[in-house]
Amino acid sequence: MTDARTTVPKLRLPVLCLVGLVGAYFALCMVLEFMEGPGKAKTLVGARSFGQWNMFTLKATWNKQLKAQAYQDGEWVSVDLPEMYKARWESGPRYQRPAFLRETPLTPLLAQSICQRMDPTPRAVRLYRVRWKRKLGEEQKSDRPEVTQLLEWPCSRRIRRPQGTIL
Repeated sequence: MTDARTTVPKLRLPVLCLVGLVGAYFALCMVLEFMEGPGKAKTLVGARSFGQWNMFTLKATWNKQLKAQAYQDGEWVSVDLPEMYKARWESGPRYQRPAFLRETPLTPLLAQSICQRMDPTPRAVRLYRVRWKRKLGEEQKSDRPEVTQLLEWPCSRRIRRPQGTIL
């Protein structure tokens, strides 16, 4: 067997040095955050974006939920989204991810999918976002949550998926 390396031999040492410098930079930012307190590393090291990488540690200040209603028999009825779309992972159902909680090309796809999964087929589907201020350690809704309608979709309308197949 031969050793198939991906880095050109002349570049191995410079790439190793670059990786070491980036690792040392992140370690320095982390140490400064622990020593000086949150937000100090960006002022001490000048790390406005690179050293302030919040990947999973950024605190959200709002709780959000996606809700749906279907127009059947002359009235709007609530759709049980968790029952219709079972969660496959511990992170929760995909329709609760940020891409669905804003008006994006995915929102009509979800509405059309709800139209197809319900029996009998509703005349229209309405998607809306419920948002409330987060309190530390609680997920209870406030007395007056902010409700924003994202979409009202007639089920007679068809939509093309990104791959080109009609949903």
